[in-house]
Amino acid sequence: MRIRTAPRILAALAWLLGGTSLSYGGKCPNPGAIGTSRVIKLALPAGASPVSPQKGRHIKLKRKELILTIDDGPHPKYTPLILKALDEQCVKATFFMVGEMASGSPELVREVYRRGHTVATHTWGHPRSLPKLNRAVAIAEIERGIEAVGHALGKAKGVPAPAPFFRFPGLNESSALIKYLNKKGIIAFSVDIDPRDWGQKNADKLYRKTLKKIRRGGRGILLLHDIKPATAKMLPRLLKTLKKQGYTFVHMVPGAPVKPPLLLAKAKTAPKPPIRISFAEIGLRPSILAEDVRTDEAAGAKPPALYLPRPGNIRHPI
Repeated sequence: MRIRTAPRILAALAWLLGGTSLSYGGKCPNPGAIGTSRVIKLALPAGASPVSPQKGRHIKLKRKELILTIDDGPHPKYTPLILKALDEQCVKATFFMVGEMASGSPELVREVYRRGHTVATHTWGHPRSLPKLNRAVAIAEIERGIEAVGHALGKAKGVPAPAPFFRFPGLNESSALIKYLNKKGIIAFSVDIDPRDWGQKNADKLYRKTLKKIRRGGRGILLLHDIKPATAKMLPRLLKTLKKQGYTFVHMVPGAPVKPPLLLAKAKTAPKPPIRISFAEIGLRPSILAEDVRTDEAAGAKPPALYLPRPGNIRHPI
């Protein structure tokens, strides 16, 4: 697992923590919950050296400590189920949101924040080979994603911007884009434990696979997705089992509140997709929304209008 960091202390992006005291320090109403054992405030280390909880660099986790990260949402059907499971077990997570999805469900972006989770970004349209794009287009993908999530959060009291946390789609990074993020004061995250839930439709199989991966890893950053029904279905069971087996969850938050980034000044209206995308260059498949339509139709259900792909959307793989 690697986390890249900026050489300056959150110079451009941050998420203000005002109004979240209950979320971070409040008493859990469920005495049997696994809970959130502690909060890590990420102060930026010098340079852009890799960070690995498993190796004790920059983020030190004890045995059986996990950091839960959730990618690709928010999804109008499955994110509420994920939030319900996390609430029941008083677990706080970091949501790396896709701008396209945030623009489609801005109320869910705010709901994730209101429930005390960290709201981070994951590009506008999830191009899986971001480093292969023209540099200007790749940066536009990153900035439009930040703008989209920031625009949704803008209606939440006291929140000018997403957290300065970013994850590359497909975990495909480049030194040039890492350098760009560093200059913006953004921390880029990878993972330690990846059960590849995006490719699993059976909740029982995914539950067993995820437990096996966690036991093998022992500690670190766990990656799940809130766009998949199997993940939403198995998560309550997974959290209860992890509690019985002695695991705990740690929550990541920015180390210091600062002013919102200048690029969010452009986000007074909902952002548009980046232009000059070379679809052949990145081998895109239909978007998350389009894929979900096919899944629902195959099950004989008529999806709500919100699930239908909008004309002009960036198409992207899961």
